[in-house]
Amino acid sequence: DGQARMFAELNPDQTSYDKIKSFYDFLSEGTLGLVEAKKIAFNFVVFLIVQLNQLCQEEVVNIYQLSEDMLAVSSMPQLLGLLTPIIQKWEAAFERQQAENQSDSLVDRAVQYMKDNFSDPDLSLVKLAEAIHVTSPYLSHLFKNETGLNFTEYLLQLRMEKSKILLQSTSLKTYEVAEAVGYTNPHYFSSSFKKYTGQPPMSYRKNNTF
Repeated sequence: DGQARMFAELNPDQTSYDKIKSFYDFLSEGTLGLVEAKKIAFNFVVFLIVQLNQLCQEEVVNIYQLSEDMLAVSSMPQLLGLLTPIIQKWEAAFERQQAENQSDSLVDRAVQYMKDNFSDPDLSLVKLAEAIHVTSPYLSHLFKNETGLNFTEYLLQLRMEKSKILLQSTSLKTYEVAEAVGYTNPHYFSSSFKKYTGQPPMSYRKNNTF
């Protein structure tokens, strides 16, 4: 009963991954009788399947069929054999989610860095990658996958949208707007702005200031 409670309550400081490894190691020691092992395994596997179904957002394991299969096993190796593929499925789903979370986090950091530093005329993919401690090819791949734009396209969008706001809401001259969004060459800025909006900066200001 004490061992059953120990694994039913589990250590709240453990990660889910550690809980599962500890549980499997515990059963693998073979110190429990089969009946008690089945009870503990069933309680634990309910927790495991709920997590697995949430990670995959679909029913991966039929808990009712599994409970019947667990009742039918006649040895500890059979019980472990029944649990092993479920644990492997959980591990694969967990690792996939961790990788997705990591890539999301990196792109979020990259986007925030660009929003904070788009006025830097030297901002580049390499500089951005160094700032968030990844390689530029890896970041380029993640960025395109997550945003649908490459670094250059996203940076242009940031700068042009900020330029539009400055032209509408301030009396800054074109070269001052260019400097404010990271362009050292006002002619290149004007050319980029016209290509992006279809209008030169001053025409855009005239047509969009009320």
